[in-house]
Amino acid sequence: MKQEHTQNQKPQIYPKNLIPLYWRRKLKIALYNLRHRRSEQIWVHPSGLGFRLQIADESITIASINRWSKYRIGIAAEMYELAKRYGIDSLASLLRDRVVIDVGANIGELSLYCRQLGAKVIAIEPDPINHSALCENIDGTGIQSFQTALWHQNEILTFYSSVLRADSSLIPPDQYSDAFEIKAVTLDQFALSRGLERVFLLKADTEGAEPEMLRGAKNVLTRTCFVSIDCGPERQGAKTFDTCEQLLQELGFCTSALDAKRNILLGTNPNELKTQHIDFKAIPFPAQWPPP
Repeated sequence: MKQEHTQNQKPQIYPKNLIPLYWRRKLKIALYNLRHRRSEQIWVHPSGLGFRLQIADESITIASINRWSKYRIGIAAEMYELAKRYGIDSLASLLRDRVVIDVGANIGELSLYCRQLGAKVIAIEPDPINHSALCENIDGTGIQSFQTALWHQNEILTFYSSVLRADSSLIPPDQYSDAFEIKAVTLDQFALSRGLERVFLLKADTEGAEPEMLRGAKNVLTRTCFVSIDCGPERQGAKTFDTCEQLLQELGFCTSALDAKRNILLGTNPNELKTQHIDFKAIPFPAQWPPP
């Protein structure tokens, strides 16, 4: 399967504005702070390739100042909401000492959530700006991070960086700020080169490239208990749910949609649950996940 773009395709430049985005967002943050108590105020300043955001006694590095408003509820609360979005909150009691692969880790919020619950986390993020923020956020946590793009075969591809809209992908988005060549590998090759065997949870958000990622992960998937994939309309406006569901079912997964819009695809691998000695007769099966 060929990558859906032409090699000489030029980046589409984000719309210009007389006032730079940084100062427009700083003004919004200042106005927000004027309306809220000090414990609810948000402070943002440049850090590395991104920005350090602080609210009360919590802080995190974000890749784009455009994302500041996500954290008005608090950083830990935002991490929990993200875990809920993927159905991972219902796996919380099972994560300790188990392997989690976070594909499309972005700045590491979900990786940090799983790590705080004792999981052994591998975070994969190909965008250099996102990966820089990820590295700042996971420093000292024991999370392993890799700046790697995943595909159905090992090859050199064009990667489209769209940090402003959180759309960076191997599939060209509507708008992007940069495009450059990157070495893409299969998840099977990635796992083999690092001696990964059993995986408890694979979470994936590759902004439209989910089918290709899964096609290159068949060996890993047979050794994975749970899969949660964002299949939203990021493949040039199209969802990838049906294709991804078929790929998982062909490998023996039980599948279901987490949400009514069929954006999040959940998969449960009955064979691997037995192999990893996870007995759901002894403990309640996680809510919302397809039972084996």
